[in-house]
Amino acid sequence: MDFIDQFIQQHQIPADFRDKALTWYKPMAQAISQLHDKEDKPLLIGINGCQGSGKTTASALVVEFLERYFGKKALSFSLDDFYLRKPEREKLANRIHPLFATRGVPGTHDTTLLLETINALKNAQPTEIPVFNKALDDREFRAHWRDINSPLDIILIEGWCVGVQAQSDAELMTPINSLETNEDKEGLWRGYINKQLKNDYKKFNDQIDFLIMFKAPDFQCVYDWRLEQEHKLREYLSENNLKNTTMTDEQIKNFIQFFQRITEYSLETLPDKVDLLLNLDKERAIYEMAFPNGKIGERETLEGPIKKRTAE
Repeated sequence: MDFIDQFIQQHQIPADFRDKALTWYKPMAQAISQLHDKEDKPLLIGINGCQGSGKTTASALVVEFLERYFGKKALSFSLDDFYLRKPEREKLANRIHPLFATRGVPGTHDTTLLLETINALKNAQPTEIPVFNKALDDREFRAHWRDINSPLDIILIEGWCVGVQAQSDAELMTPINSLETNEDKEGLWRGYINKQLKNDYKKFNDQIDFLIMFKAPDFQCVYDWRLEQEHKLREYLSENNLKNTTMTDEQIKNFIQFFQRITEYSLETLPDKVDLLLNLDKERAIYEMAFPNGKIGERETLEGPIKKRTAE
C-alpha cells in the first residue's frame, strides 16, 4: 500500500480518488515545487475554495506529494484555526454588530496571531499553530496546538476567503439576501467586514506567493454541498445512536447567507487573478486546471508543459 492508498484509507475517501490525485494534485504539487526551486525561499501558498469544495483534503495531499515526490518540507493548515475565541467574538458583536457572534466572515479571525505565525514559519522560528474546535465553537487550549520546530520550504493555508479583495463602497450599498436586508439594514456588518479586507486581510493576502482557487459553478452549489454534508452527518449520528446536533435544511439556508456576498464576489473576481485555477462541476469533480494570469508563465509538469488541462 503506497501513501496515496494510505491517505484514501485514513480520510475514508472513495478509491477512485487515486486517479484524481494523480491527474490534478500531483501536477499541482510539482508546479509549487518548481516555483520554490526558482525562489529559494519559504513560500506561502494560499488555497481558496467555498465550503465543501475539497480544498482541505487537497491541501493535505499536496503536502504528501511535495514531501514524498519532490523532497520539500511542507505544512498545511486552515484559516479557520485562527478564529477569534468565543468571548472575543461576543465582544466584537457587542461593539460593532450582533452578527459577529457567528464565526466565519473577515473580522472574526485573529489576524495578528495569523501574521505573527506566518512570519515565524517563514523565518524558521519555532512556533505553535492554534487549533479551532468547531464542535465547541472555540479555540482549543494551547496544550493542543501544533508545535512546529523545523524549517519549512512550503506553507499552505486554505480558507474560503483566502485571497479575496475588498469591494467598493457602492457594491456594499444593496443587500444581497434576507440576512443583510433584515439584520444589517444600515450596512454596519458588511461595512466592517469590507474594512477588514482592506486592512489586516490584505496584509495577509499580500504575503501569498502562489494563489490557488477551487472554483464552484455557482453559489447554489455551496448550499447543495453543505446540505449533503449535513445529511450524511445526520445519518451517521442516527446509525450510531448519537445525539442529533445537525442543522435543519432551513437553518443551513440561513447560515450560508453569512458567506454569500464574499463567496459570490470571489467567484466573479478571483478566477482571472489566481495563479492556479481548478474548475469544479456540480458534483465537486475537477474538470479543468489552468494557470490563468501569466504571472509564472507556462509550467512544466511530470506530463510535460501545461497551461490548461481538461478532464478526458
